[in-house]
Amino acid sequence: MSKSPYEVLGVSKGASPEAIRRQYLARVREFPPETHPEEFEAIREAYEVLSAPEPLTEDEGLLSSLVDGDEEMGRLMEAGQWKAVLSKVKAKPEPYRSMIQSIAYFHQGRWDSHVRARERVLKQVSPASMPVEGVAVVLAQYRALYLDEADPPRAEDALALYDRYRDIPQLFKRLWMDYSDILAALGRREETIALVEPMLPGPDDPYDPDNGELLVIWIAFLESLGKKDLLKRHQSRAVRYWRKANPEQMALFKESAEDLLELSLENQNLQMARDFAEIMSLVDRKDQDAKKRLWDLNEQLAADQELARLNDDPRIFPAVAIDAVNLFDDLMGWDHEGSMELVADTLTSMDEREWYVAGVARLKKAYPTLYRLFRDDWEASVVELTKGMNREQRRRLLR
Repeated sequence: MSKSPYEVLGVSKGASPEAIRRQYLARVREFPPETHPEEFEAIREAYEVLSAPEPLTEDEGLLSSLVDGDEEMGRLMEAGQWKAVLSKVKAKPEPYRSMIQSIAYFHQGRWDSHVRARERVLKQVSPASMPVEGVAVVLAQYRALYLDEADPPRAEDALALYDRYRDIPQLFKRLWMDYSDILAALGRREETIALVEPMLPGPDDPYDPDNGELLVIWIAFLESLGKKDLLKRHQSRAVRYWRKANPEQMALFKESAEDLLELSLENQNLQMARDFAEIMSLVDRKDQDAKKRLWDLNEQLAADQELARLNDDPRIFPAVAIDAVNLFDDLMGWDHEGSMELVADTLTSMDEREWYVAGVARLKKAYPTLYRLFRDDWEASVVELTKGMNREQRRRLLR
């Protein structure tokens, strides 16, 4: 069964436009089109369905989902029957008609006709005539068309289109993530930094929720680039900015940061999750839950780092390493191959049992966090595997 748009983005049916946009941007960061094309396409389609703001007219709302509710048009487009699409769409209202025509012309390889139809759309869909969210949705559809459906990708054309909107601050704040994806397709993603930095609020500026949300996403972006020095500098300034939020604004900030923290955990990025936990604990020093979350994530990150070393340790019996991975994945709620039955429970030969027990002893000394997190499991396995052994045998294996 296919997932609903709400499930794809991970938002509730009552989610606000801001929450939907925030989740969309976070999902795209985790599943960029160049490395996760199928996941990205599902995310983009879900966002297009859910993101049309209430003030739009019915016809404008159609732009956000394109053929949502027009089943015949949807079937024709999915089948690539572009001649039939162009025939059927003639009776449709603008700007829906020109939008569909531009897509059809694109797939037919009629670039000049595509551009003319696209320009008709953009004359009707502009910041002067509709909310910037709607304009961003339409541009995102063309970006996806040029990057994901063109062979080879037409990244330069996508860049030229987006460059036309760089001087509209309120719109570009919603476009910069898409713009970054275009730059990535050109091997120039780091140029995003110089574009976005002038839009960021300073630590002494009055607090604005939109800028607070922008900073949350910006920190995640710097994390994804691995810009540690820049990240540290921006994080320090951002914390000072977030501390000026009133209680209601603080709640929104925490919701944004928590969303990205949870998304990081889902995608097994413990370092990013840990950094967002630290941000929340720094912004609100009275938040004991945030401090506890940071403590737990510090321990889990240390265990994850131990796992990386453990898997390359020839002195550890492989069955112990496998059980350590499965125990950790189960703790984090991550999928792991096979059942959660420990390998220790399946060992029958005396040699394997002795190697496992000796491996646990080694784990206790060299990988203390992994041992401490699952102490009860390790001890239960040792007790079961040493049944029938005398005291001297157990002492030799556990020393």
